[in-house]
Amino acid sequence: MATYTIKVQIDKSWMGRFNESGTKLCFAHGVSDSSATEKLSFNVVSSAEKVAENVSLTWTDTYTIAGGSQSFKNGTAISITTTPEKIEFKQSVLLTEAFLLVPAKPDPKLGDGEFAFINKTAASAYLYKQIPDEKDPEQKVATPFYISQSGPNPPGTSTLTPKPVTRLFFAKHYESGTMVDDFQSETIDVDLTKKTTATIQYNDKGHWIELQ
Repeated sequence: MATYTIKVQIDKSWMGRFNESGTKLCFAHGVSDSSATEKLSFNVVSSAEKVAENVSLTWTDTYTIAGGSQSFKNGTAISITTTPEKIEFKQSVLLTEAFLLVPAKPDPKLGDGEFAFINKTAASAYLYKQIPDEKDPEQKVATPFYISQSGPNPPGTSTLTPKPVTRLFFAKHYESGTMVDDFQSETIDVDLTKKTTATIQYNDKGHWIELQ
């Protein structure tokens, strides 16, 4: 599993106004979902950081998956029903009619970079990835970064494909694990498909620039 890092440089002219207003730097990670209409969804804030001149986010593509009954609603906190289970690419999990999540197992129908969520009752899938703990960066915690966009979905199978694309934006009132579809400010999508690190800048004009 790869480890990714995005380093963010923010022009110091924004420090005061952002922090006084409670604005945070937010990260969301893209997922392709066979049950959704969007090509790529960024619908959960995986990390909301206090604004500073230099901010970095590191994560590993080690995943867990859970089931729940929430519908997507902007600004709502993630609340799962099942205990998250570890899942790897080319594996599927089964959510039973009794709302029990069966541990993941290999699924020959899946391709590279894909998971499957098989639900026997109406449910939403929730994906988590490993991100350093805010209080102790040496420790990693499972953090939600996606919920079924059109869930709870009727019984069936959703193929979920996390993409190495991260969206950054500034927003008020969002915390880690908050559903989001109102980005409130200019965004930048950083594609790490062929690399594991990137450096971006938010300049004095209020625009994003990818440096490397």
